[in-house]
Amino acid sequence: MLAEVAASGRPRTWQHWVRHRARHAGGLVRDRLAASRRIRVQQRRLLGIFPVDDVTVRDTRAGRRLLDSARAALQGARPEGIAEADAAAAAGAAAAGGG
Repeated sequence: MLAEVAASGRPRTWQHWVRHRARHAGGLVRDRLAASRRIRVQQRRLLGIFPVDDVTVRDTRAGRRLLDSARAALQGARPEGIAEADAAAAAGAAAAGGG
């Protein structure tokens, strides 16, 4: 991404670059989770036309623990601080519009 910023012919805000890359982030994360076998992705067509990915979490307990941890971090349930992994999960959920 740094090379892309350097090669840009005009100045842009940092928000531009975040939004620019955000379009691809979901697919990249999904592909990495599928490659590590944490999720299963099955492709199908909706109405026989639109491609849709059905995503299934393989270990629902781990997913529940991560969700609970991120929710506690967002609600301030841990005044001693937020673990880096929890902060990343919360930021990812916020970026994805989840919650």
